[in-house]
Amino acid sequence: MARETLVQKRARQLEKLRALQADIEGLEKKAAQRLGGIAVRAGLADLDLSDATLLREFRALATRLAKEPDREPAKPQPSGSAASAADAA
Repeated sequence: MARETLVQKRARQLEKLRALQADIEGLEKKAAQRLGGIAVRAGLADLDLSDATLLREFRALATRLAKEPDREPAKPQPSGSAASAADAA
């Protein structure tokens, strides 16, 4: 079997990198959809707030929650309409 050239090794590693970057983008999109949905259900979409204000308040919330030693771990949420019905109750 012929040895792999530098160009081939580089191409293989770049493909792995692109796949990992796509995985990361997918994880970030999923997190954004989750948090966005929660924000909408909480009524934030109905408020006339600037992005800067929302970002500042989200950062303050994240800081406060990170400092709470006894906060509950995230629980898996049911998917689909069952989750919406549970939130509405």
